[in-house]
Amino acid sequence: MDRNKLSPHFVWLFALVAVVGGLGISFVTAKAGWKVSAAAFFGFVGLMAFLGGYLTRATALQAVLPFVLASGALGAVYYAIVKSVMSTAANSVGAAGRADRAAATMGAIAAFLIVVDALAASVGGAIFGRKLRAVKAPGELIRRPA
Repeated sequence: MDRNKLSPHFVWLFALVAVVGGLGISFVTAKAGWKVSAAAFFGFVGLMAFLGGYLTRATALQAVLPFVLASGALGAVYYAIVKSVMSTAANSVGAAGRADRAAATMGAIAAFLIVVDALAASVGGAIFGRKLRAVKAPGELIRRPA
């Protein structure tokens, strides 16, 4: 292991930055459309996972686990936000009865989508960071065995 790298525990910091920054980027880019917002979120979370895998001495499990847990936490936050917004909107038009179930369903869908997006970005980024850290030169990544 390279002693010039950060402690494996720093991966948790990268995961925290990914969650907070991902939320911020999603809200900043919301007016640009959902495709732009999702792409910016995916790119930022993937970058943080890559840096967590590349800049630390973390093993594969140590590099991926914080991002898996952060993805779940981010899904819970999105569930709460979407459910709250949808319940408030339904109550303002006088549809309070069944609207809470519909709001909870929409929140669950949003949470599922954000968790899948965050998991794909973070697992891919962390594994790629670990693989890039293991090679001496980036050209070794594309060299195929004979």
